[in-house]
Amino acid sequence: MGKTRVLIVPGNGCGGDISGFNFYGWSEAALKDTGLFDVVMPGPYGMPDPNGAKRSIWIPHIQNKMGCNSEAVIVGHSSGAVAALRYAEEFPVKGIVIVAAYDNALGDEGEAASGYFDGGWDWEGIQRNCGFIVQFGGAVDSLVPIEEQRRVAQSLGPKNQYFEIVDEDHFFEPPFQQLVDVLVKNCSK
Repeated sequence: MGKTRVLIVPGNGCGGDISGFNFYGWSEAALKDTGLFDVVMPGPYGMPDPNGAKRSIWIPHIQNKMGCNSEAVIVGHSSGAVAALRYAEEFPVKGIVIVAAYDNALGDEGEAASGYFDGGWDWEGIQRNCGFIVQFGGAVDSLVPIEEQRRVAQSLGPKNQYFEIVDEDHFFEPPFQQLVDVLVKNCSK
């Protein structure tokens, strides 16, 4: 059995090399250390349109430049989690792990302009297109209220493995061993 391709899609604002941001670089190294994963980061220039994180730019980038396919897993954080959800509405994937996910613009003009919140959500389509869904929410998240994250968890239904971490903010700091553990568990089946 070959290695599972894992794409790490950051939140907006992460231009350039993202390995020093949040949990991204730590997770890349920890996942590679298991010997089970081929980890894909956005590259030395980061995601295109890193501050706007526009749907019309990020979804094609995830598919065409990062090489997402039906055997890949997307790990999406914040805006990257929203991108993972929208990607999974349209295309089958092995799984998604969403961190600090939300389903509306949170009253932010930039989020509203991203295009992710134009129209409703196809929650059943996301469930159908994902072999597995894991969600992490930080109970004291300073950017995405926990109520928003819980609503996403409810919308994703029983297929979603939801973990709410009591003392976690927006997953700014490594380590993030829970992420590695759920990927090993779900990809070793």
